[in-house]
Amino acid sequence: MEKNQPLFTIKSTYLEKEFVRFNRYIMLHRLHYLRNIIVCNLILLLIFSGVIIDDVNSGDIPIGSVITFLLIVFVNWKLCVSPTNKSKKAYHQNKTMRDVSYSVDFYDDHYVILCNGIESSVSFDRIYEIIETDTDYYIMLSKISGVIVPKEKCPEGFADFIHGIDVTKIDR
Repeated sequence: MEKNQPLFTIKSTYLEKEFVRFNRYIMLHRLHYLRNIIVCNLILLLIFSGVIIDDVNSGDIPIGSVITFLLIVFVNWKLCVSPTNKSKKAYHQNKTMRDVSYSVDFYDDHYVILCNGIESSVSFDRIYEIIETDTDYYIMLSKISGVIVPKEKCPEGFADFIHGIDVTKIDR
């Protein structure tokens, strides 16, 4: 237990919508997912171009072009819904974190997270990155793992405090 009082305490619950939003953000912004979608679409466009040329030269019904076009639509739809579906699946499979309440206490040089009766203290110089979205702060310990701090639960003055944390010290 900490001897001094925390500067800020934020209590929240790991809800599905926050978990999905966090995972979608990480996947789309940190793991080159958009680059992979572009590469996939360029390959499909090349295939589609070849099929169109073949259909035009054959003079038959352009069934190959129609099938290829439908394939492109299907692949893009799957690529768009995949991050959400994977996040929802991971959330429902993790029984220890699903709908669990947690609290984060912020001190001058570290924060303490209490979840499922386990307390973890993390020094600010171990923070990989702090990401701010419209609805949350993500305090990242690596490229893919972090703590979700919902803005709606943050007390007044927390935004200035979180923006003042220097995360440039860690070796990336």
